[in-house]
Parts: sequence; structure tokens; C-alpha cells
Amino acid sequence: MKVEPLRGQLLRPEEVAEKLRVSPKTVYNMAAQGDLPSRHVRSMLRFDSADIDDYLFFSKFHTGYLKLSRLDKKQILERVEEQFAHTKKYLDQFLKKINKGAAMV
Repeated sequence: MKVEPLRGQLLRPEEVAEKLRVSPKTVYNMAAQGDLPSRHVRSMLRFDSADIDDYLFFSKFHTGYLKLSRLDKKQILERVEEQFAHTKKYLDQFLKKINKGAAMV
């Protein structure tokens, strides 16, 4: 069985429930259904805090995000970063034009 490397700190289901503002039972159900990535440490269920942060961020945009593989998630993040870089470049050029025009007045 392949174990994904830990990206954040391990959280207990009660901590995840508090963060998501749901009951611990809901957290257990979400983990059982595969909606929240989880791992077992001995017999205890634990969650990577980075996965929970991803869930909170991406649940706004794509409800099936957590069912994607880590590779797919990485590709999505790379696309978001590329789009951000493109938008930033466009805005920088636009602001230069505005500042250039304001300097001429």
C-alpha cells in the first residue's frame, strides 16, 4: 500500500469537524465516502491539515476535487498559477499604460 507523504500536520476528526463547522460524525462519514482524504495511525483516523485546507479552498470551485489523484490536483494548481501569472502580467501592462498616460497629463 502506497502512503502519501504528509504535507501538513495530522489532525484528529474533532479538529477537522471544528475547522469545517460540522459534527465529528459527518467527518467520519465524509472520510468513509472518500470525500476527505484520511489515514489510519494504528486504529485512529487522522487527516493531513493540507488536505483539509485544499478541501476548503477547492470546494468553492470543484466539488469533486478531493476525489482526484494528487497528480491531477498538482496539474490543477499549476494551471491556476499559470492563469494567475498571465493575469498579473496583463494587469502590470495595463497599469503601466495608465501611469504613462497620467504622467503625460
